[in-house]
Amino acid sequence: MSASAEPGGRTITLNEAVELSRGFPVISSGSAAIDSLLEGGYRGGELVEVYGESNTGKTQLAMQAALSCAARHSSVLYIDTEGTFRPERMDAIARAKGLDGLELLRRVYRMRAADASSQIEASKLVHTKAELAGCRMIVVDTITKNFSVEYPGSKNLAHRQGLLSVYLSELARDAFLMGRAVLLTNRVTSFRTPAGSRETHIGGETLSQMVHRSIHLTRERGGAAGGRIRASLTGWGRGLIAEGVISERGFS
Repeated sequence: MSASAEPGGRTITLNEAVELSRGFPVISSGSAAIDSLLEGGYRGGELVEVYGESNTGKTQLAMQAALSCAARHSSVLYIDTEGTFRPERMDAIARAKGLDGLELLRRVYRMRAADASSQIEASKLVHTKAELAGCRMIVVDTITKNFSVEYPGSKNLAHRQGLLSVYLSELARDAFLMGRAVLLTNRVTSFRTPAGSRETHIGGETLSQMVHRSIHLTRERGGAAGGRIRASLTGWGRGLIAEGVISERGFS
């Protein structure tokens, strides 16, 4: 049976696809708690989503992932849709772990994407920029923000989800063919159920069907900044839970 096509159009078998994936890298999240959920970290060829409310550590994990990849002497493409990229914070996290933050930041290429079109185009830079020739990770912080802002409401639902689906498909295809890990942070929305209010990620089934694993971050009830954060694996592996805190070392 055939599985997919390699660059250049050659079809590969399922056996070849499995062998190919075995050689993909596993990049630590920089957090023992998150690594325990992901069986070691972010895997090449896979899309991982981290979602939660504001102040639950999503961007912290995004920056840590970029640092971990850079520490492996690989370049990283960091697509910033929120304007929350903070190189000084990344430098501080690296130094707290005994690493040379400024040296690591030389391998992190941040692209500010203020709209959906620039976000989609930014992801293609791994194929055109010489500096990203050895890119082993793409980080998108936040994946759905631009799509939700530009195509709001139910009247734009089909168009919004269609664009998001195509974008995610392109990311997934590139991840597998190139052995790249992809980390997507995401926002949440709430809805009422008979049991009370429930929180879920934005993007619905369009997103759920494309990511390999999703991690839901929540703070303890009544918890203040600096309190413990619960990380729950949803979807595949549902039920696995770990806890961490945000400190000078990032999310740990």
